[in-house]
Amino acid sequence: MSEFKATALYDFEPQPDTSEIRLRAGELLTITRTDVGEGWWEGVNESQQCGLFPEAYCERVAVSPPPPPVAPPAALPIAPPVVPPAAPGWSVPTPTATTPAASRNSWTDPWKEPTPADPWSTDREKMPPPAAPVPGGRPSSVTNADDWDDDWDDDSDADTQVGGPAGGGEAARHLAVRGSAGDVSNSGRGDGKATVKRNLNRFSTFVKSGGEDYILGVSKIHVSDADLITITETEHGYEWDSFTPYTCTVTSPKKETKMKGLKSFIAYQLVPSFSNIQVSRRYKHFDWLHDRLEEKFTLIPVAPLPDKQVTGRYEEDFIEHRMMMLQQWVNRICRHPVLSRCEVWNHFLTCTDEKQWKTGKRRAEKDELVGANFFMALKVPDKPLMQGQIETEIDNFSKFSQSMDAAVKLLQTISVDQIKKHQGPYKREFQKISHGFKALSQAFGSDTQAYSPALTQAVGHTAAVYQEVGQLYEDQPRYDWERFNDLLHEYRGMLTSFPDMFNMHKGAMQKRKEYSRYGAEGKLSDDEVQQVGRRTDVVSYALMAEMSHFQKERVADFTEAMRGFLRNQVSFYRQIADKLEESLQTYENIQS
Repeated sequence: MSEFKATALYDFEPQPDTSEIRLRAGELLTITRTDVGEGWWEGVNESQQCGLFPEAYCERVAVSPPPPPVAPPAALPIAPPVVPPAAPGWSVPTPTATTPAASRNSWTDPWKEPTPADPWSTDREKMPPPAAPVPGGRPSSVTNADDWDDDWDDDSDADTQVGGPAGGGEAARHLAVRGSAGDVSNSGRGDGKATVKRNLNRFSTFVKSGGEDYILGVSKIHVSDADLITITETEHGYEWDSFTPYTCTVTSPKKETKMKGLKSFIAYQLVPSFSNIQVSRRYKHFDWLHDRLEEKFTLIPVAPLPDKQVTGRYEEDFIEHRMMMLQQWVNRICRHPVLSRCEVWNHFLTCTDEKQWKTGKRRAEKDELVGANFFMALKVPDKPLMQGQIETEIDNFSKFSQSMDAAVKLLQTISVDQIKKHQGPYKREFQKISHGFKALSQAFGSDTQAYSPALTQAVGHTAAVYQEVGQLYEDQPRYDWERFNDLLHEYRGMLTSFPDMFNMHKGAMQKRKEYSRYGAEGKLSDDEVQQVGRRTDVVSYALMAEMSHFQKERVADFTEAMRGFLRNQVSFYRQIADKLEESLQTYENIQS
């Protein structure tokens, strides 16, 4: 490719032992390669260093286009010539002017051509720099048989549909099945009755996820017995069917390299209890899995992964903390009666072979049972639900989730503030106290009397104790506030999923009421109305089962979290009390 110039928009600090180079906002870069892949470019900075940097951190310098052609001047009208009177016997021909009227009428004014909007018109100086691509990104044009796990995102198929197979906008995909048994979207056509209209809001959660097609019976997908998920009625309400629980450990984070050392990444080792076979996974693999789960299960809130980080991603403390959060995330998936049994999760935990991995990856990305189509895999109780009671329960849970969301946000703010104070102001305050006692001890040390050294040593010991207390404050958040904040991070992410879940259910209920009205007016048969009601009940059963699971998990999670938090708080303050008690004892031993 030909080289071109670009301007650095933000500062960028390279990671040690990589091929990345430093960028300074405003410097002029020479771009030598844009096909590195994964959001990275190669180029030369003003210090003549050649290496990699994030594409999003720079902006191509626009080359001024040539000026548009100037419109030709408008032709002046040509006056008819004055013809002198002909002499007798003479025939004077009338001259004709050739006017290029056709060419003038067909000429398009270039100044009236629509000009595309400038994608860089945003005021970037007021925006934070974008996250740099996670290192280890592999360009799809580079192939390496030994690095098979980097082919996660480079598969493309001509028949892949944007938005997934369950999206509401894929009308063409459903044309072949419309009008089949159970499809009420065309009801009333050709029989003298009014046509039942479909939802025109193609951007609603209900429509985009395929909810409307499912409720109307348009979607027709074969579901095998292995894919069926049962919802049962218990004394606690409606719940997902029970399953045999298992665990999975996330251990041994290890820094690895690829592309002959150009890129590096951290690989985590996962060992599920049902196989005891170790698999190696990177953060980008977790990210891919998270996207698949969110796409497939619209009525199950998938907990968020730990946030991505650009700088410091290879520091030991960061790697250890991320491993703990990934372990917490894996534990939550293992405990869920639906997520823990889905095919893509099982593939993620068990696959060690390159070819099998690619096959399973493509199968997961082409899964038809995603979005609202997943409801076709649910086996629910036969009895119809009391819609009034269901709406009341869901409305109560909606209010609860909003209240909990506000409380979680507040506690998250407090926990972050406490972490900063422990590692900053609190530590400094105790260091100041230590410094004061140390100065006093040094002053006492100038006295050479025989009875003075014991007091001098005691005061010096007190100074050392307060220094240690300051260090305890700095280290303590990792045992209580950070762990509690990690739980809040998960729940805040899950709680943000519920509004879309409620909208999905609301769309199904509205469609049910609409078709019940059509049935009462004679526009639909009783059987068609019952089919819509039955499919709406499936959505209600699924939402209530997930609400029940969420509440059970919440009670277990926060009970254990509060126990751990308070135990560590007690232990922390007990350590401080023990150290102060030890210092006190040095004064008790001084002979008056």
